[in-house]
Amino acid sequence: MIIRSVMALFILALLTGCGGGGGSSGGSSSPTSTSAQISTDSSLNLGVAVVGSSSSRQLTIKNTGSANLVIGQISLANSSSSFSIPSKTDNCSGKTLAPSAQATLQIQLSPSAQTDYTNTLTIPSNDSSHNPFRVSLTGEGRALGVQIDQVIVNSSTGVMDVYVSVVDSNGAPVTNLSTSTQNPVFSISENGVQQTITSITQPAAATSPISVALVLDYSGSIPAADNTTMQGAAKTFIDNLLTLNSGNEAAIVKFATNIGLQQNFTSNQTLLDTAIDATYPGDTSDTLIFDTVFTTIDYTAANAPNSLKAIILFSDGEDYSPVHTLQDVINEAIVKNIPIYTIIYLDAQDPKPGIMQEMAQETGGQYLSINAVSQLTDIFTQITQVLGNQYLLEYHTSSSVGASLSLDVEINNNGNLGGTSKVVTSM
Repeated sequence: MIIRSVMALFILALLTGCGGGGGSSGGSSSPTSTSAQISTDSSLNLGVAVVGSSSSRQLTIKNTGSANLVIGQISLANSSSSFSIPSKTDNCSGKTLAPSAQATLQIQLSPSAQTDYTNTLTIPSNDSSHNPFRVSLTGEGRALGVQIDQVIVNSSTGVMDVYVSVVDSNGAPVTNLSTSTQNPVFSISENGVQQTITSITQPAAATSPISVALVLDYSGSIPAADNTTMQGAAKTFIDNLLTLNSGNEAAIVKFATNIGLQQNFTSNQTLLDTAIDATYPGDTSDTLIFDTVFTTIDYTAANAPNSLKAIILFSDGEDYSPVHTLQDVINEAIVKNIPIYTIIYLDAQDPKPGIMQEMAQETGGQYLSINAVSQLTDIFTQITQVLGNQYLLEYHTSSSVGASLSLDVEINNNGNLGGTSKVVTSM
């Protein structure tokens, strides 16, 4: 009996000691039956931030263990750097996460010079295997903000059209760059190989009409008292958009817990204004940003009449989508070749600037912020100006329609630098 008992204990010890398994996204090991386990990204790239402005990203911390995860005070290794953690957005420090729970915080880069930036985020916790957990932070400071909006290839001629937006630290379009192809300000690389630019045109909107889907957040986290001001700004935007080019069209999408109203693409301003003024009919208790934008991407790709397309999203960035994630939205926008311009309302209950900025930058759009809805008219006007002042860069490519490409666009305007990289699907 003693021998059997010893053997049973030995077998039990073997079984409990063979947890095995792979790590989390942050590299953590598999939890034991009574452990807390932190899981998050081991690195975070904040992309390009314009000097005098900032770039934000959201970091999600999860507890993938079976015991409560107690998080200490999160900090930066170099507190004097241009990285920061806005206190209003830190929902992690000092928090206890139950198993399977998660929390978020925002990281911000505010560069003071045209250089590359690095730092380390330190996350202390009661995870005995990874205490503290460290996240490598990177980002770039540049004088100019550059975005690849859309890419269109002519299958018969092999000419690739690359539509590019260039903005300053205030988000206003930079319209005075040289369009000469002799010692050009712009340079393009396709899949790592530098291309010869044959033509630079600006503004591209003069000959290229655009279809814009305007997506408006009616969730309860944005005060209902602001709706009238928001709708007035939206109507002004529609008027300016249709005036910019007679071929321009727009669609209206209102959402909260679901898409409560949609006006299909049209250049009829009366129809668009009526849709904007209409009362939102749905439940306003939640904000399904990702599901709504994903649906709007597919709708726009299938129904927008013009080759150039864009989505403009006004929201606070707080999402409760049950189906799609931020990465789903970014991937779909890239595949469908549709940039997303985001406007975040920072005075809402719980704004998420990192989500909104990543969505814009990764899809070729532009991120803008407001503290009051009274600023919306000016922001919409600014977006209209950006859309109307895109640069069209042309070069010959061996790639075919529908090919996935890695494009790099760089600018050097007398030492004022800017650049962006984007995986695109040529349409």
